[in-house]
This record gives sequence, C-alpha cells and structure tokens, in this order.
Amino acid sequence: LDLSAKRLCGEEGVRCRATSRVLLIGTGADELLGGYSRHRTARAKRGVEAVKEEMLMDLQRLWRRNLGRDDRVVADHGREAR
Repeated sequence: LDLSAKRLCGEEGVRCRATSRVLLIGTGADELLGGYSRHRTARAKRGVEAVKEEMLMDLQRLWRRNLGRDDRVVADHGREAR
C-alpha cells in the first residue's frame, strides 16, 4: 500500500493548509521497542543483557537527542508535537 503524498495527490500535488495545532508523532518507538540494527548486533555479539543496556541508554538520552529536536522542528511550523 503506497500512501506517499506523490502517489495520493498525483504529480502536481495538492496544496492544503492544516488547521490543527497538535501533531501526533511516533517518536521513540525504535528506542522503546529495540528497533535499531545496533540492538540486533548487541544481542548477537553480547547477549540479552547488552540489548537491555543499549535500550536503557536510548531511553536515558531520548529527551536530549530526539525529543528536543523534534519539538523544535514541529514548533517551527506552528504546531505542537505530542
């Protein structure tokens, strides 16, 4: 299923203006669920405990590395990220 904007709107696209103030984003899913390839590598090389350590490290720095950046980008477009 291709839901890309180009596919849905055609080559010329469609301009629209959103009136909503809040944008729901999925930030943190990879960190919470171990979705990065380094999690697989950690398990293969060092076992389950290494994966736990990687994921804990991800969660501890999530607000610093990802959430702050994402919030600034969304706010720059006049929206609030949640």
